[in-house]
Amino acid sequence: MLLLARLKQSLPGGLALLWALVLAALLLAACGQPVAPALIVRDERQLLDPQRVADAAAPLLARGASVAVFVPEQGDDRGEDLSRRLAAEGLIVDGDIPPPLLVVYISYSPRYSELRAGSKWNGLLPSVTLRTIREGRLNPALRVEDPDDGVAATLAALEAEIARTLPRQRLIGWAVLAIGFAVPVVLLLAGPVERLWRRMQRAWPTSPPGRLWATTPIGRRQMRWRYRQELTMVREVLATSAERALERYAHVAIADEALERRRAALEAQRADLTSRASAAHAPSDDPALLTALRALPQSYELLVRDAQRLAADRASAHRRSAAVAAQAAELVRRVGKSFAPKPGAMVGDPVAYRQFTDLSATLDALDQRRAALGQALTDTALGTQLNILIDGYASLETALLALWASAFPKAHAGYLRQKQRAAASQARQNSGYTSDASSAGYLASSAGSSSSSDYQTDYGSSTSSSSSSDGGSW
Repeated sequence: MLLLARLKQSLPGGLALLWALVLAALLLAACGQPVAPALIVRDERQLLDPQRVADAAAPLLARGASVAVFVPEQGDDRGEDLSRRLAAEGLIVDGDIPPPLLVVYISYSPRYSELRAGSKWNGLLPSVTLRTIREGRLNPALRVEDPDDGVAATLAALEAEIARTLPRQRLIGWAVLAIGFAVPVVLLLAGPVERLWRRMQRAWPTSPPGRLWATTPIGRRQMRWRYRQELTMVREVLATSAERALERYAHVAIADEALERRRAALEAQRADLTSRASAAHAPSDDPALLTALRALPQSYELLVRDAQRLAADRASAHRRSAAVAAQAAELVRRVGKSFAPKPGAMVGDPVAYRQFTDLSATLDALDQRRAALGQALTDTALGTQLNILIDGYASLETALLALWASAFPKAHAGYLRQKQRAAASQARQNSGYTSDASSAGYLASSAGSSSSSDYQTDYGSSTSSSSSSDGGSW
């Protein structure tokens, strides 16, 4: 978490830290415990001269390679016999041979040869190179019954190929390593150097050398040129930000006297600053000019935000007033239905009916006031008046319910029960949820590993992608 927090604060430094951690992990992974060079010769047919094989393998052993030579009494043409023999010698770990190992395998029954190179050499001795050496050096000697010469020539060819390719690989590796360490260094230094350069630029005019330089003719010209460049840039930023803010202000489409006065004052201030910027040629001409130009865009942003907030408040007040007006009208309709004379029934209390008539007139008056407020967009107190109107509707509803309860208690009680049921139903709808859960079927496909026993003339028997190999008949 601390690392993520630092990354958010400084992206170049965070990238550099991650880069360094990756490089360290790669170096640790590459720096395993080295295996002592060794020569293993297993010649079951007694066809090889051990001393000649040792002499041929000496340059490879000096380079840090291990060499294993197998000549079995009975082999195979698929590389499986070689894998078993390597495992018996402890030369297969996690399905692969040790990184520094080079293997030569010769089978007379059947006639099959194979070369393998550990992961340390697979970049220098890919399968194509091993095939070239096997077919060009080892197989011709086996066909003329000279396995000693074939093994010696093969080991010499492996050493020559490594000696030819290794310098180029090392050069590339050092270049990659240098670039890998240079990138985080640049990322780490980019931010501090940039901040230091900016601080030096800002501090230069007020520093003793800067003040001394400003007294020279060249320094004065340079100072005026930089000041005019900075003024031009700040004026462009102000013009762009002000135009965008005024477009957003016009899009709000709200007419408010206080906001309009602020907008006019900002425009007048911008015109004044622009005029002063045209006349200024040096910082001493108008010391506060740059500060005022940089601060004005924020004032335009505050104007837009206040207009948006006022428009949202007024829209909310209009919606609430419309909702309470509709609710009051519905209540007047229901109470009026109770006062309507019914066939064979007695007329209700005349006093209560006159009260109902007065409340109905109050509703009409409130509706007229609401319609008038909807058109009065320039009224600066529109939001306050809408809130007063909402309170008037609420008072009307309270008076209607009290009149209904006193004049027609049964109808009033039924209305309250209906409202309670509606509120309970709405609460259940808000708290409940429906989930359509469908059972998901899992498609399981088993891909069994199959091994083909079909013989191919040039059979690559690499046990993993980290090592390289080539095998085939001779």
